Amino acid sequence: MSDLISVTDLRVDLGSATILRGINLTVGEGEVVALLGANGSGKSTLMRSLLGLVPITGGDARLFGTSVRTQRRQIPWPRIGYVPQRAAVGSGIPATALEVVLTGLLNDRRWHVPRGGRARGLAALESVDLGDRANSPLHQLSGGQQQRVAIARALVRRPDLLLLDEPMAGVDRPTQQTFARLLATLQSEGITVGIVLHELGPIRPLIQRCVVLRHGQVAHDGGIPAPAPGHGDADHEHVHLDHGHHERADVHEAVTPRSLP
Repeated sequence: MSDLISVTDLRVDLGSATILRGINLTVGEGEVVALLGANGSGKSTLMRSLLGLVPITGGDARLFGTSVRTQRRQIPWPRIGYVPQRAAVGSGIPATALEVVLTGLLNDRRWHVPRGGRARGLAALESVDLGDRANSPLHQLSGGQQQRVAIARALVRRPDLLLLDEPMAGVDRPTQQTFARLLATLQSEGITVGIVLHELGPIRPLIQRCVVLRHGQVAHDGGIPAPAPGHGDADHEHVHLDHGHHERADVHEAVTPRSLP
């Protein structure tokens, strides 16, 4: 099993603050890995640094064996799907769900949807149970449905590596259940998945490994740690609003073609 992600002594400074330091980890082909930690622990910053969206101050990260820091343009970005943190989408965005999904096939080298792209977009929407809403304007969809559109946008690339930042934060139970079913399918297909989470919720049985950050450092790398008191109860509501200074991402990253190169 080869490593799709390899991080060595990674450090990230934002302004005068050190957000991450001494991060060492690898993620092998076909693994499903959850990145956990308190708000502000650096989870989203770590994921964004892997994608070159946050500058790396020290050390390095490699995707598919290629340095994010020095060889970013050589990384096979079409093999990577990314879903940033969800934020509420304001009304008036002139795009349908399918049009948003198809932007996942565009990049700085491809400005037109390839042949067969529409069929791929519809299949991606079907995979998140939104095939019947392909022509619905994005702003008319619920928050959970908008999140599913963002996931479909990442899946339309047919990625080998899928990175998701808090995909279940603040969404409804149907979206959580849909995501759990989707994750099981991705796992069966051998797709490597990295997920930033506040808590595991309904996808707990599908997680193979947990990496826990505390104050910008790896505090745990291994099996699933015990849940906080009350969080493991069957009736606990796994719905949270996004918050935290270093944990937010602008909504437009989810709907424009330039989230990745």
